[in-house]
Amino acid sequence: MQKTNLYVLWGFVLIYCFCCGIDSAAAKERKLFRCSDKGRIGFCSETGTLAIPGKYQWVEPFKEGRAVVQMGWKYGYIDEDGHEIVPPKYSMARDFDDGIAIVSNFKRKSGVINISGQEIVAVKYDSVEISSGNFFRVQVDNKFGMLDKDGKEVIPVKYEFLRTVGESRIYTSAKLDGKMGFVDFKGREFTPFKYDYAWPLNDEYGYISSVVSKGVVRKGLINREGKEIAKPEYEDVAVLPSGYAKIKRDGKWLVIDRNGDQVLHYRLDDDAFLNPGTAKVKIEDRFALITDKYKTLIPGRYTAVEFLGEGMWAVGQNAKWGLLDGDGREIVTPKYDKISFFSEGMALVKVGRKWGYINVSGEEVIPPEYELAGFFIDGLAMVSHTDNPGLPDMDAEQIHYLIMRGPSGLKWGYIDKKGKAVTPMKYDWLDHKRNNYSLAMRNGKCGLIDRAGTEVVPPVYDNVEVINSDISFVMAGGKLGLISNSGKKLTEIKYDHISYPLNSLVTVVENGKYGLFSQKGKELVPAQYDELSSLGYFFRTKQGGKYGAMDSAGKTIAQTKYDSIEGRGDLIEATIFRSPSIYVDRWGNEMSRKFQVYIHGIADSMKDGPPPQE
Repeated sequence: MQKTNLYVLWGFVLIYCFCCGIDSAAAKERKLFRCSDKGRIGFCSETGTLAIPGKYQWVEPFKEGRAVVQMGWKYGYIDEDGHEIVPPKYSMARDFDDGIAIVSNFKRKSGVINISGQEIVAVKYDSVEISSGNFFRVQVDNKFGMLDKDGKEVIPVKYEFLRTVGESRIYTSAKLDGKMGFVDFKGREFTPFKYDYAWPLNDEYGYISSVVSKGVVRKGLINREGKEIAKPEYEDVAVLPSGYAKIKRDGKWLVIDRNGDQVLHYRLDDDAFLNPGTAKVKIEDRFALITDKYKTLIPGRYTAVEFLGEGMWAVGQNAKWGLLDGDGREIVTPKYDKISFFSEGMALVKVGRKWGYINVSGEEVIPPEYELAGFFIDGLAMVSHTDNPGLPDMDAEQIHYLIMRGPSGLKWGYIDKKGKAVTPMKYDWLDHKRNNYSLAMRNGKCGLIDRAGTEVVPPVYDNVEVINSDISFVMAGGKLGLISNSGKKLTEIKYDHISYPLNSLVTVVENGKYGLFSQKGKELVPAQYDELSSLGYFFRTKQGGKYGAMDSAGKTIAQTKYDSIEGRGDLIEATIFRSPSIYVDRWGNEMSRKFQVYIHGIADSMKDGPPPQE
């Protein structure tokens, strides 16, 4: 008996969930498209089956399970079952965004509703704007305030300016009686309103400034308690990633903490702050590094210091270069003629005129043996041996520019991070492309190699451009075609232009005519149109000076007889000169020409008279 009752109870639960359908996975996944239903717009499934009958004059596409609907001059919302969540009563209704939507009444007042249609912000404000952290900035008679997510006033509506700028989610800028200050999201004014400008930099620091004369602005900082830790008398101020701040006077920087205390008794140049948490300072003729949030001083004994990226520093001494890690430990004593910046954990090092590589641990992974060597990209680096005596001695950046310029009469190959040759040095040029392929040029012709160094497309084309992981454009004799990245020819090489794929489709141009292919090389529409352009769900076609539309399979949706065709989401708006627009759904069904379209309270036609007053 108990078991039977349990089944009955479970059945009722299932029936309740099915009938309500609120927040169900099926509802969230349901795809509905606007479609024609007896001259009005309803919603159909992907197969064209009518799901919601057309009873409204206008509907917007669904967003977050709700669609804006229009009846006369009024707007409301329906759910994906066609139920009216909010009957048409507003003069303006916006799409839902993160569970809320802004609405307006016919007295030009605005508010906010939730997904259930409840007004969480009363419709009584001149404007409502969704702000950061689920707050709403509201305006009444040119005064601004802030409401919380439940519609409760947290900042009084009394400020001439109120804006959440910067990165703070604790307080905001405000203006009162022509001067600016700060107020937190509990309505507490924690600074006096005396500044010409003020905005939050983050949760710890706020920027303040004063205009001391025409064109001259002095800057300062406040902390989150409202204390002026730097009065507005500095040339510049900034927040550092370490949690400290820096202030500039007479062209030099000082580092302070959030209480305004100076934590570093050195005045630093603009280029000192090269790495978060670390700065370099010159003491007489030597450089030192200040690390660990500017509290630990690495003694000044180097004649040069350069930041290499990835937390590493090159240090110079007696014309040789060594390496420091991010903690200032010397892991390579100065012994190289040059060290480049790090790329993918590897840095070029030079001895004489030969280049090799070290890693971030300072280990010489690849000994200096190459006359030319490039930076690592996706685990591979270009290298070359040359006995050309006329080749100038170059640093790493100059070699990089030489590589980027293209073929230079040298032979190149790829090595991996262990120094293993991935390809022989037989190519005129190698150019890393997307999706783990590289352009390989030999004897003036182009092909493709993969990351393993295999020639997947032999160098027989004038040019090759990798488009995605599957296909590439190729050029031969001035014409274009499509190939797979395994080298299979997908189309004839006869086109003047091929577009980049959009939704796995490409347009082609041959002798001034446009056609459509799938990216697998299937011809969907032969090259016959004067124009072919994407409108989202559709393609606009042009022939003989008139426009039409087709779907992505090449099926005609609107005949080429219109003066203009525009995409309106899942609908097409088609116009013949001096005639009302008509709307066409994705199945080619037209809406009535007498149908009048109103977009969020603004009518295309005023023949029905002015909107009602409430």
